[in-house]
Amino acid sequence: MKKLFILFIIVSLSACNKSDDDSQEMDESFVPPIGTIRIQDSQMTPVDNGLVYVFKAQNWNTNGNDPDFADLTGTTNAQGDAIISVDIPGLYSGSTTERIYFSIHYSINQEEKTQFVSLVFTEGEEKSATITLPFIIVP
Repeated sequence: MKKLFILFIIVSLSACNKSDDDSQEMDESFVPPIGTIRIQDSQMTPVDNGLVYVFKAQNWNTNGNDPDFADLTGTTNAQGDAIISVDIPGLYSGSTTERIYFSIHYSINQEEKTQFVSLVFTEGEEKSATITLPFIIVP
């Protein structure tokens, strides 16, 4: 009886180890959405090498705009675009759409600031948005 109980615990633990959030990893046909976030200054000059944080809505709602909890990050290129494949485990769990938040963090006069934009994606969809900083970047 003891051996049967131990076997039951082992089987139960291994069954709990795999969650529904991993369903896209098992689906070879899954095509992650692509978010292109352009960062520019107030004169529409692209911001190169800017860091963009990416959050699923559930994570955003739980942890807020905290970079330590970002699901992904991306970096802008010379044209100011961060092209991010939003391949996050558990995307579209129980839904055909997913809201994704993209945020940037910067400081003005030693005061921390953030800006963000959210986009609603379906699988494989490509969308873009622009975040305009409220100042001019001087090279």
